Order: sequence, then C-alpha cells, then structure tokens
Amino acid sequence: MNKIKKNNLLLVPFGCFIALAFFFSATPAKADYYAQGVLASKNILSGAEVTAISSFQTTSVIPASTTASVKFSQNKVNYYNSGGTKEGWDVLADGTDTVDLSGLGWTGGLLFYKLKFTTSVATATPAVSAVQINYTGTAVPEISGIIYYNQGIVESKNLLSGATVSAINSFQATTSLPAGTFMSIKFSQNKVDYYNSSSTKEGWDNLSNGAISIDLSGLGWSGGSFFYKIQMESALDETLQPKVSAVQVDYDGSAVPSVGAERYAESTLVSTNLLSGFGEELAGDKYFVYNISSLPYGTNAYAQFSNDGLNWYNSAAELRGWDTLIYGDHLSYDTALNLEKLTWIGTGTPTFYYKLRLNTTVDFTTTPILKKAGLLRRITKINPDNHPGGQVRVNSPQVDRMTGGLVGIWSFNGLDISGVTAFDRSSGGHNGTLTGGARLDSGQLGQAVAFDGAAGYVSIGNVANGIKTVAFWMKAEPAVSRKIMDFDGTRQIEINSSSQIAATGFPAPTIYVNGVATSTVNTDWRFVAVTDTTGVNGTAVDLGRVGAGYFKGVLDEVRFYNIVLSPDEIFALYRLGYVKIKR
Repeated sequence: MNKIKKNNLLLVPFGCFIALAFFFSATPAKADYYAQGVLASKNILSGAEVTAISSFQTTSVIPASTTASVKFSQNKVNYYNSGGTKEGWDVLADGTDTVDLSGLGWTGGLLFYKLKFTTSVATATPAVSAVQINYTGTAVPEISGIIYYNQGIVESKNLLSGATVSAINSFQATTSLPAGTFMSIKFSQNKVDYYNSSSTKEGWDNLSNGAISIDLSGLGWSGGSFFYKIQMESALDETLQPKVSAVQVDYDGSAVPSVGAERYAESTLVSTNLLSGFGEELAGDKYFVYNISSLPYGTNAYAQFSNDGLNWYNSAAELRGWDTLIYGDHLSYDTALNLEKLTWIGTGTPTFYYKLRLNTTVDFTTTPILKKAGLLRRITKINPDNHPGGQVRVNSPQVDRMTGGLVGIWSFNGLDISGVTAFDRSSGGHNGTLTGGARLDSGQLGQAVAFDGAAGYVSIGNVANGIKTVAFWMKAEPAVSRKIMDFDGTRQIEINSSSQIAATGFPAPTIYVNGVATSTVNTDWRFVAVTDTTGVNGTAVDLGRVGAGYFKGVLDEVRFYNIVLSPDEIFALYRLGYVKIKR
C-alpha cells in the first residue's frame, strides 16, 4: 500500500498552513475575518496507476466552536462523502483522523478533496497540519520542471504527399487517454477548411481510448492532400497528457514516395532570349504557349514577360503584374496567352524573355510541372527572293499559299474533333475516323492523335489526286521501322530501319525535318514535310497504318497540298508550330 502525505496544510493565503481567523464588527482589528472557508486541492494522485483508494487521513487542531469537514471527487465537479452521498461532508475529529474511502470503490490516478472550516468565535480557527492518502498502486512521480498545459492542438503535415489518390477511405490511430483527458480530431485538404467525418465544417470527431478507426468515405475526397488537427485536453490534471500513435490513412492509389532532397515553397525561372537569332521583334502578333502537365492541389504557376530582362509585365501590359497559368495544354491560339498588348517595337535587337513563378501553399513536397513554354506566331514574317520584305499570313486562305493550296488539313483540336470523327477543315471535307487503338492525346499544337502501334489508325479514304506537299508533326516511339501514312496502297511515308524518313513510291521526293532538308528523326517532336513536283494520288488515305504495319506514337497538324511549298514556306510552317522550351 502506498501513502501520499501532505504536511503543514493551512488555510492562510500565500502560506503553507490551513488556518482561518474570524472577525466580528464589534471588535476592532486590522484584518477582516470570516466565519467559513473552503479549500480545494489539486489532484493528489497525479501520474500514479491506482487500483484501489483506501482511506484519507488527517492530523488536525480543531478548537471548541470550530469544525473541519471534507468531501471527495474524481472529476472536480461531483463531490461525495465517504458514504457515497453526493455533496455530503465527513466531519474531521481533532488530532489524527482516518476516513475510510473503500466504500466508494474508486480507482485510477484521480483524487480531489475539499476542506471546509467553520467557527463561531473570532479568536479560534481550525488547522489541518497533515493529509495522507492510502491507496494500492504505483507511486506518484516527482513533479519535474516541465510546464504542463491543460489544452493543446497538434497539426499534421500532408500525409499523402506525392501520392496519386483516387479515394480517401478512413483514418486510424491508437490513443492513450488517462482519466479526465479528452481528444478530438478534424480533417482538411487545404489546411484552411477543416471538417469532421460527417462533413461538418469546423466540426470535431471525438476519439475514444485505444485503437480507433474513423470512416472518411462520406467526405468523397481524392487527390494527394490530407491534413488533420488533433485537439488534446486535460480537464482535471494538467500533468496527465493524452497521447496518439500509429496514425494511418487508408486510401486507394499509389504509394507515398519517400522524401529526399530539400524542398522550397517557391521558385522563379527566367528564360533566355526567345527571339535570339530570329531577326525580328515582338510586334503584337505572338502568343505565349505552355503545357502544365501537373498542377497538384495547393500549387500555382504564374508568368511575366519582358523585353529587357528588367521590367516585367503580364499579358495585359501591367507592370509587375502576373498571369495565372492553368493546367493542361495551351499550345494553340484558342488557349494560349495573347500578347498583343505587349507591342515592344523599335527597341533594337529583338528580345523577349518570360519569367515563371512556381509555388506551393499546402505541401512543400509537391510542385507544378511545366513541360513546354514559348512563343507561337499567328503572323510569320519571311523574306523569300520573290517577296522581299513581305509577309505570309497564316489562316488567310485567299492570299496565303500555305492555306490556299490545301486539299486536306486535320488539326485534331477541340472543334475539329467530335467523337471518333476528325474533321477536315479544308474545303474538301475529307473527314477521318479514329479506328482501333487511335485516341486523342497532347500534341505539338493543342490536341493530337496517339497510335498504339497495333491496331490504331485514322481512316480517311479518297482525298485528292496530285498531292505535292505533305506536312505533319510527329513523335515516334521508337523512331525506327515505323509506317506513318498510306496514300493509295503503293505510296507511303515511313521511318526506315536507319531512323530516316522515306517517301516510298513518290516519283521525286524532297524531305524536310524541322524546316531543313534532311530526313533523320528521333523520338522527340519533329516537323516532317515531303514535297514532290509530280505528286501522288491520295485515293485510300490512312494515317498511322500502311497495310498490316502500324505507327506507334503521336501525329498532329497533318496537311496535304496540291502545290509544292517552297523551303521558306516549309520553314514558316515549322515556325508556326515550334515551341521553344526554356526551363
């Protein structure tokens, strides 16, 4: 049996002894005295593991006309005497007195008492000089210099950082809640708005002692972002602290990757001069194109533009303004940032820079991923010998040889696709049909068609006779021994075993790659053009298939002409779809 003994317990403010003195108004004195006083203790079994509380023992001096009484509690709210009477008192005897508490049947490391002192004469006061508790259990630990608090909140980091998550199912943990302590929890995906499992904003789920599991499926959450806040409270004894361990989130998705290198909340990237070597200025005819392939929850991407690397503007020409970039492909006129208000003309050497600001506000281990960024021109300036200083305007069919001679164009962009139909936007109306494993994918300019190399192709059929220029963007996987397109069963464009573009069956082909007369390709995006002064007939056109051979990769912006485009015009077409990447 253990004993806790408290000596020299007196009811004097700022003292160690319990003592009372009383004053009646008929007698002069220097202080006020009261006929009754009550002393409330702290938890005198704090930190002990107790299986039975046996008795309460005091040593008191109780003069005539005075009394000392005691009652007991385990929650500081409901007090009892030794007989179990709520708000009842046990009267203490002068000298050593023992109060039997075994009838209460109390266990656990919580015991509080209140002492009440009364007197009917001003010259007498009771005093309790020692208090002792007899109990069965472990010893009460010595109080260290640690400061304890009766309430605290713990906030987690992102538990699903870097994971691809389709559904968050439940939260599990193991808790230790000593008597008189409490714990509750709420959840968030943005560290701002928190909910309980019933979707009540700023609501809490109360945790019980031991292993717990909270069903979170009703929240309907997905994505690799998950935070929790746990509120811990010790209502009775601040030295008794609740604990939580073995925290686990059950979800559907990929594993959370291990964290390696140091992470930062924000970074800024500045490009080199995008107009270097092009001999032309930014004249209100350009678009900023980009492709953000990943924009996790809580991350952001912004852009600014400059012609001197010192003064930076957004696309609205606001100094120090930023444009917010959004997820996905923005590589066509419809979705790119229009820079027409940035009319930096007459500044000397052609210059254009962009600045990207990438940040994360929720989880430092996630970041936006920018795959492409650069300039797209709606007006392409060329200076061929027969048009000195002239311009060739793209998408102007009456004056532009690059569109005026079109007999078929398949862009595969949003309005040019409906279901499995790929619309021909030339005047011919030779629409294609996505067949087998052909599907839409990201392209060099907006959308494109991806081919699986096994069964996918675009069936077009009869287009025109005398096709003299074929142009398209291509990304092959791999760039060797691949059939690209068929024209009539005998004439075709393919990649041979040496990674060279071959125009099989063409009478006198000239092959260009990225605007230059060459035929070598690789697995990167490549602009391919084939010209032939005689021309070929496109009576049974398939894209992505030649006979039993299939193309694996992506095709974009396929064009057929009944004229031979000049090298300058082919280079201008390449520039139209060229995206310069600066990371």
